[in-house]
Amino acid sequence: MPLHEFRLTASDGLRLQAREDSPETSLSGAIVLGQALGVPIAYYDPLAAWLAKQGFSVLRVAYRGTEGSPTGGGPPRLLDWGGLDLEAALQYQAVQHPVLPRWFIGHSISGQMLGLAPSAEGLTGMVLAASSVPDVQFYPWHQRPLLWGLWNLLLPLVAKEGRPFNAKQWKLGSGSLPGSVVLDWARFAGKSDYLFRPEWGIDTSRYAKLHGRGLALALADDAYAPLPAVEALASRYPGVNWETHCLRAADGGRKKIGHFGLFREKSGGPWWPGIASWLRGETYNGPR
Repeated sequence: MPLHEFRLTASDGLRLQAREDSPETSLSGAIVLGQALGVPIAYYDPLAAWLAKQGFSVLRVAYRGTEGSPTGGGPPRLLDWGGLDLEAALQYQAVQHPVLPRWFIGHSISGQMLGLAPSAEGLTGMVLAASSVPDVQFYPWHQRPLLWGLWNLLLPLVAKEGRPFNAKQWKLGSGSLPGSVVLDWARFAGKSDYLFRPEWGIDTSRYAKLHGRGLALALADDAYAPLPAVEALASRYPGVNWETHCLRAADGGRKKIGHFGLFREKSGGPWWPGIASWLRGETYNGPR
């Protein structure tokens, strides 16, 4: 399938690294695929190429401060990943494919940021995979002290404004991240209600304005995004008609999926046909 690599211009003028897979024949829908924290967009190439074979255009954008996308005039901020960078990708798909169904597939943090993008209101629907509210109240008791320490002690100590953060070293991804983004994420996650805490002063009103179909996928062996945390995020999009499923590796003949595995063909491939069918309007029916 044709792969197009180009620069996508955000509303503040930053030219972001982007790549798009398109089908060789008829086009049935357009997708923006948003990556997890610290994961390069190339990680999603196998799924994007496979979806292109199913008739979908699949766009990915490298958020500011990652993978060659510039940082702008100051340290990148986490909220700009949603309000500016995802927004640029959604606007592009709306202009390129104005009459086709437009979808969002969000992995982890991208699903958390979607409600900050004004053009998300024009989506047909969304798939949120391993995407959650990172709030200790939604995690098993044995994980809560570790997560509290990660967000409130460790990351504020090791991440620095204006410096790259090695996500792989701290098992938070496989790439480099702006330290400013890591500090933002730790600050929000270290308090109850995450982005939705009133004291932050973040305008989260758009989350309730999104509508259409929604597929929320938790992974049974995912320590980063357990089912209650995934359900908590879905509840922040109350206008969406949700289907929620917890995927178990054994159901697809696999030993493990984890937080990242759904997007790898070797571990997540059995579930891809079900996602594609759901995007075509069917009820999600699990691995094949």
